[in-house]
Amino acid sequence: MALFPITADKVQLSTVAPVGTDAFVCGILRDAANTAARAALAGGAQVSNGLLRTALGQIVYVDATGGLPANTQYIDGLPISPAGALCCSSGAAVSYSNGIPFVANGAVAADMGLGPELVTNGNFAAGSTGWTPGAGWSITTKLIATAAAVGTFTQSGPVVTAGQTYQASITCDAFTSGGWKLLTEGGANAVGDQVAAGTFNGTVAAPSTGSIYVWSNVILTASFTNVSFRKVL
Repeated sequence: MALFPITADKVQLSTVAPVGTDAFVCGILRDAANTAARAALAGGAQVSNGLLRTALGQIVYVDATGGLPANTQYIDGLPISPAGALCCSSGAAVSYSNGIPFVANGAVAADMGLGPELVTNGNFAAGSTGWTPGAGWSITTKLIATAAAVGTFTQSGPVVTAGQTYQASITCDAFTSGGWKLLTEGGANAVGDQVAAGTFNGTVAAPSTGSIYVWSNVILTASFTNVSFRKVL
């Protein structure tokens, strides 16, 4: 039996909270129908069989669709981030290894119970397309906040809908000073208050329909390489 439930060349993950009918199969907590492994973006409490898990037994994963986190290592054939999370991607599988599908960037091909990417030009490859920069913000091949940056860098079109829950991810590749947040319309903080570089993930319920913002209320010097929002199905 495969380590993970697999359908249509993708590992099946579910972020729905574990229930009493779930069971461990091959060391992985699965739903009663054996169609999905229980997973979470945060909350790692222990390592078992090389995988970081929450106190409830969910596998901790990171959405690596935009690229593997820096310093990712392969442990027992699986891509594991420096924080210990299993690196997964919603991209198409291009190969299998030990019964597990992988995408071209080396992440595990997975259906993470998420809708399509909602951010336009989230990796800034198309310059400022899809974004409205405030004073002190600019884009070259990535988003840059200079020492004058205070305020918001805004996705131009609507991204979130009031009452819906989203998985958010943002990568700050360089940080010098200041502080920043990733906010939804209505002010929900998707990844917490940050004063460092790294890849930060979170799940957030949108209080209002509208856009998303990279925001700073103090002078910020930093740069960002990816922003992602996907609806939790």
